[in-house]
Amino acid sequence: MTSPLPPTEDDPYQIQSKFEILRVLRAIEKGGLLLHMEANQGNDRIVTTILDIDLDNNVVVIDTANKEEKTRNLLQSEHTSFETSLDKIKVTFQGPAPEVVSYEGQPALAIPIPESIRRLQRREFFRVNVPVSEPAMVILRLNNESKSFLLHDISGGGLSLVDESQSLAEVIGTHKTESLLELPQAGSFVVALQVARTEMQQLANGKQIQRLGCTFIDLSASTQMAIQHYISRLERQQIAKQRGHG
Repeated sequence: MTSPLPPTEDDPYQIQSKFEILRVLRAIEKGGLLLHMEANQGNDRIVTTILDIDLDNNVVVIDTANKEEKTRNLLQSEHTSFETSLDKIKVTFQGPAPEVVSYEGQPALAIPIPESIRRLQRREFFRVNVPVSEPAMVILRLNNESKSFLLHDISGGGLSLVDESQSLAEVIGTHKTESLLELPQAGSFVVALQVARTEMQQLANGKQIQRLGCTFIDLSASTQMAIQHYISRLERQQIAKQRGHG
């Protein structure tokens, strides 16, 4: 799995205002919202909460893992990522390895106040078509055999793929774990997919193909971020093309 992509200035979901970042973090703290934390490239995950926002030391204090071994793994991670939902809007941010601190006489973890936060509203689930000039693919393992399928479109919540051979007719509702998603200029990602729907489409030449709509299952925060960067790039390309610049 690729490393999380760094925030970019043209990321439409990124917040860099210190005032706004603190407002969001305080809302998470005040609401007692559960914060999903990932470390070691998604191999270590815990659910935590924000205990305090310490402006004097410029850190966010969070609760520790309930197991010492899990806490040790978190401390050894090079990067960490966090995700929660605030007012039905997905909020994500990243940080370095946490440090052990004391909070109200109890051990806790602390990370620097993030320099940026991303808020993914329902717009993240708008689908964008994948250009045929820059094809993206998903590789599924079927009957002990790997098969590649072109993507028709993709969103933060799922994708649809083109099944020209109609070899996926019997997989509706099934989970295809460890599918490999290959996105140009973004990387390759191991994802779990569930086939949610299928439809037949007739091409201009009369040929019929099958399109399958798939939902991402338990997508990691880092992969979600990378996919959203990919979608944002396609959107910018399409806007430039509509304006006659592409």
